Amino acid sequence: MAVVVHGHPRMTVDLDLVVDLQEANVRWALEVFDAMGLVPRLPVPAVQFANPEIRRRWVEQRDLTVFSLHDPLDPRREVDLFAEPPLPWDLADIDALRRLQSHG
Repeated sequence: MAVVVHGHPRMTVDLDLVVDLQEANVRWALEVFDAMGLVPRLPVPAVQFANPEIRRRWVEQRDLTVFSLHDPLDPRREVDLFAEPPLPWDLADIDALRRLQSHG
């Protein structure tokens, strides 16, 4: 999405999101996606992704990079949540704020 916003057309079906992986925050995000009708691609309850220990095992034992949620009725609606931050959360947050300030 960010690439498109910056003027570079790119077709993609899913939306990749980096969320703060504190358990309460992940639970909140999963509740929002559940309310939108999104369900996990993996045959597991979505709430398991919020558990740091379970998520760590999936990363280490199954090479999980993203946890995918999709709309079974609309293949164009898919969200991937990073299982580990691709960069430190505090840096991502600072960079986002700087970009907002420079465009606002």
